[in-house]
Amino acid sequence: MKKLLALITLLLPMVAQAKPVEFKLSDKTTFILPLQVVQAVQLYCPEEGKGFPGLETVLVERKSWRLSAGAAPVLGTDVNVPFVSVSTRLSPVIFDTSDNTIYFGVWAGKPSNKRHAVFGLSAGIPLW
Repeated sequence: MKKLLALITLLLPMVAQAKPVEFKLSDKTTFILPLQVVQAVQLYCPEEGKGFPGLETVLVERKSWRLSAGAAPVLGTDVNVPFVSVSTRLSPVIFDTSDNTIYFGVWAGKPSNKRHAVFGLSAGIPLW
């Protein structure tokens, strides 16, 4: 276990600085291998009236839109919420974050303890 942790500690900075492995599907659409572009995300579910912090990996990028998949724990429980999301960076006219890259969007997922899917709003920032 210690060897694995040491290897991850050595490789993580190299992966974070490397250029993502991506494949052009068309002029405006790019497929990105999972875990190449990772975002920290805050999900909000209006149905449940609470938020979930999580991580997501960008899978497809088209112009300024991103399709991602990720997971978020429900804090204080053993429940998790795997989800998919679609997000974009808002125009500076609407929301000026010239010094930050914040992506806003929508998400849908199914908590591990429920039979039905939930959905809501998301906000994320790139980690690498």
